Amino acid sequence: AGGTGGDDMHPVVGFNFKYPNLQAAVALAQLDELDERLEHARLRQRWYREFLDGCPGLSFPGGGGDNEEAILWSDILIEDRDPVCQALDAAAIGYRRFYFPLHRQEPYAAPDDGFPNALHVSTRLLWLPSALSLTRAQAERTATVIRQALDG
Repeated sequence: AGGTGGDDMHPVVGFNFKYPNLQAAVALAQLDELDERLEHARLRQRWYREFLDGCPGLSFPGGGGDNEEAILWSDILIEDRDPVCQALDAAAIGYRRFYFPLHRQEPYAAPDDGFPNALHVSTRLLWLPSALSLTRAQAERTATVIRQALDG
């Protein structure tokens, strides 16, 4: 099924052969910007952690600190995700819900009882705006909307 990622359904087994020669050439040319991009990704994480620190029902997956890997997307775990999604929609702030668990995709169907962690995370994880162009002010605005939604 076509979509934008996140909570798309995938009814058949498929393959994703990305990175033809043209894309590889572009990637090689962009390696000069790698250090700057990695630093921005780490900085973005620090912003979100700073602005969302102490929010009730919200946590960050993984560790923390400056030695953490530079992740592609900033994500949070929220006990009650729907009100946050509604608030972000109302503020016209983009986000994505986490993927449906693999065992709930048709080609890999299996009973839920074997995948408690996948079920727990799939209904709580949210990807926040994570563009390389994201500014501190934009991260703060996103966090403000999330805080207000969590405060009720």
